[in-house]
Amino acid sequence: MEFHEVLDTFLVPTEFWDTQDKFQAWMMSSDWKNNDWRDEEDHKFTYDCLIDRIWWEKVEMVLKTVTPLYSMLRFADQQKNGTISGFLPKMLSAQAEIFAKLKHDKNVKRDFMKKVNEIIKKRTQYLLSDTLMVAGAALDPKALYTSKLATHHSAILAVTLAIKKLAHSPIEASIAIDQFTRTFSKKEKLFGSLEARSSALRADANPTDWWNSCGGQCKELQKIAIRIVSRCCSSSGCERN
Repeated sequence: MEFHEVLDTFLVPTEFWDTQDKFQAWMMSSDWKNNDWRDEEDHKFTYDCLIDRIWWEKVEMVLKTVTPLYSMLRFADQQKNGTISGFLPKMLSAQAEIFAKLKHDKNVKRDFMKKVNEIIKKRTQYLLSDTLMVAGAALDPKALYTSKLATHHSAILAVTLAIKKLAHSPIEASIAIDQFTRTFSKKEKLFGSLEARSSALRADANPTDWWNSCGGQCKELQKIAIRIVSRCCSSSGCERN
């Protein structure tokens, strides 16, 4: 599904929610009661939905569930910053936001939360399977200073496999892997500087630019990291670049 299709799908419940008072007022008007399709079955169905408090609560629940995912997809569709290095952190953040919202909603049943979690988990596993997503996230500058992802065993494995795949020689791979585990993940050398941290945490920070600026003391890792973190999340973003 292209992003514009996701946008259209998202805007329908959003627009409904934002204009619910107008819809309910319309249901009470003579214009609605006397319109040309007043005898149609859909006329009654529409009326029953739009004046039903429970129906509107379900619309709200849908929006609580999809809004964080929509924000994540908007990130993925960016022309410059929507790279794979930032996607996994955004995905995890969206998932946490969804469950934080649903958890405090008395109208949300546990079975619904379980189903949402299963869908997100299944989709996430699909996205991470045989891709550079985990390696990209582990090499993401912002993630380095806001999480411990770069030191997690699964991330180290993902980066190691990615380096082996992209390096021009076993020697280059060995050096780059060593630089990742001993220098980058432990924030040694320039990676531990205030300048590198501040640059990574800027709102408009770009991972490729950051690696160009701050990765020079680890040339082998820098070269491979740039190849990974510069990859677009979506084809539409790449086509525009």
